[in-house]
Amino acid sequence: MRVALDIGYNVFPYEATNGSDGKEREIEQAKNIQKVIEERPNEKFLIYCGYDHVLEGNHKSWGKAMAGRLSEYTGINPLTINQVAFSEKSRPEYNNPLLKALEIKWPTVLLDQQNNPYKYQRGESWTDVAVFYPNTKYRNCRPNWLFENGVKSVPTELEDLDISFPVLILAYKKEENIIDGIPLDILEVKDKADKINLALKRRDYQIVIINRKGDARKLNLKVN
Repeated sequence: MRVALDIGYNVFPYEATNGSDGKEREIEQAKNIQKVIEERPNEKFLIYCGYDHVLEGNHKSWGKAMAGRLSEYTGINPLTINQVAFSEKSRPEYNNPLLKALEIKWPTVLLDQQNNPYKYQRGESWTDVAVFYPNTKYRNCRPNWLFENGVKSVPTELEDLDISFPVLILAYKKEENIIDGIPLDILEVKDKADKINLALKRRDYQIVIINRKGDARKLNLKVN
């Protein structure tokens, strides 16, 4: 969300707020989005959702999921993208068999001979596109995808810090209020001798270190 705001997106909530679930929740979500679309008829929309809300067609439990309801209410056929089915699971053996059969090195969409994208399909529901993701590799014990798009691996020494471990390290923008701000990186450190690397872009930061007792320290950090 932070990145979306930084690059100029208008962000809006659409979650159901009346406590509904199942079919009623899908309907309320779709109607909330429909209202915003009608208020901004000349704009494009990227709707980020989880679980089955992205499915078109007939859903076995809900009749239609949010995406299907949205198409019904607006007359718009959305481009639906599944980013879950072919992403890595908690252990490699749980990965989808098709993902295991392919040597994916970066996020990939498969095309047939007519350049049609591979769909995700389950029963009578589907998404237009399925994205295949590679298994995570680790760099200094941290996921490699953390260090993309200008994010640097920043070594951080804690041996001289007067605080009991384990601790959480939270990195905030220097100008951000740490009381209600959202850290740009969080890392748990078990021992002060551990070699750690924060994932941060070039800027000034305030680093908060806090342990289970609630003891905390704050440092300034400049990433060049």
